[in-house]
Amino acid sequence: MTLSGDDLDVGVSTSVRAAGETSTIDLLADEYASPSAAVIDAVATLTERSPIDIEPLFEAVDPDALDALFGTTLEGTRSGTVDFEFAGCAVSVEGTRRVTVESLERAE
Repeated sequence: MTLSGDDLDVGVSTSVRAAGETSTIDLLADEYASPSAAVIDAVATLTERSPIDIEPLFEAVDPDALDALFGTTLEGTRSGTVDFEFAGCAVSVEGTRRVTVESLERAE
């Protein structure tokens, strides 16, 4: 299943773990979306909540620093990965602007 938003394209997949299923979203934010906005949208989509109903991103990571680190630059993309937990999810942001969000709770 593929979802579309104004600022990003979201591919939804489910991965199987040894003890049960977890839900995962991988997305690639387009050149106009900030990495922090992509994280918020992906977590909201995965947890089926409104972005205003999840905790502020700054409680997990500095959104300005995340955007500065992985935002669009004249030199292109940067390498590296930032991993953190946010709103019950494991989040990984890569220099390629790929955002992966995995639920930390098992599906029942």
